[in-house]
Amino acid sequence: MLIAEETVMELYDAYRDELYTYALRFVRTREMSEDILHDSFVRLIEYSEHHEIRMGTIKPFLYRITHNLCVNALKKNRPLSAGGNGPEIADRSDVSKNHELDELNDTIDELVDTLDDESRSIFIMRKDLGMSFEEIAANLGISERTVRRKIAGALSFLAEQLKKTGYIDSYLILLSILLG
Repeated sequence: MLIAEETVMELYDAYRDELYTYALRFVRTREMSEDILHDSFVRLIEYSEHHEIRMGTIKPFLYRITHNLCVNALKKNRPLSAGGNGPEIADRSDVSKNHELDELNDTIDELVDTLDDESRSIFIMRKDLGMSFEEIAANLGISERTVRRKIAGALSFLAEQLKKTGYIDSYLILLSILLG
């Protein structure tokens, strides 16, 4: 069920400024931020070809797409070594740690996608957007206590699932990611 062009244009008008600013904070160049903004909406359209778009959670969904594109752009554009032969690598253990962290983040993203709509939105608003509990509650029209309960439930679920997949101290990792 492809998202209607009219809907995409409305969403673009509603969120382009804040998504552009969000991307600019990450990548620090206007050109790259504009590309990421454009690609975010292309990804939204591509996603809609195979999945139902939940309009109630579209804002955090767009932020997640934008965030992931920013991270990918930063990875792709790492500074090159003096010889120009590729990314500068100081220590092989750093590469291993970065790879493990990337795998952990991918696993967390997959697990977050399995949460119910409200919990997923709350978690994304807190983790990816850095919103306070009060801001999330006001944005969703729910109590702050509900926000805290949903975050605690999501963290508990994620920690339990990560332990099953072999990640050690996953709860501490989650807390550090969430509180960032």
